[in-house]
Amino acid sequence: MSVNTSSRLSSTIKKLQRSSEAIELLLDDLRTMLEKPASESNARLVGAVLDEMGDNLRIQFELEEEQGYLADVLEQFPNWHPHVEHLREQHELLRRQLREVKERLAKCDQNSALSHEICLQLHDWIQTYAEHEQRERRLMQEAFTLEPGAGE
Repeated sequence: MSVNTSSRLSSTIKKLQRSSEAIELLLDDLRTMLEKPASESNARLVGAVLDEMGDNLRIQFELEEEQGYLADVLEQFPNWHPHVEHLREQHELLRRQLREVKERLAKCDQNSALSHEICLQLHDWIQTYAEHEQRERRLMQEAFTLEPGAGE
């Protein structure tokens, strides 16, 4: 890996860590809200957390896809393309699912509580996101521990 690539990757990783920490805090807030009894104010708070989550996901996925480290993995291990492409497809799936939940929540009566269905959908989304993050971390750990050419 070149010095320039290594420096860019290091900067991207630091930004990703900040974004990931923000997302983890939002996920903790969301889990707490989903455990509380359904109420109108709780529904508004969930909506605000989902808005913030969407913003942070956009940043995180842009960093991963456009600024780099997924591209850097492919540069080092071109035959990992199916794995990297699967992660990118999951980014789109996660974005779409979150957008759908936000739309459903927005369509609910302003004076209504979270529906059981929306809560289940959010729990599923949280699980899907956690599994995605785990797969992504595994891929990155392998990429950083293998010598170029070893993963081919």
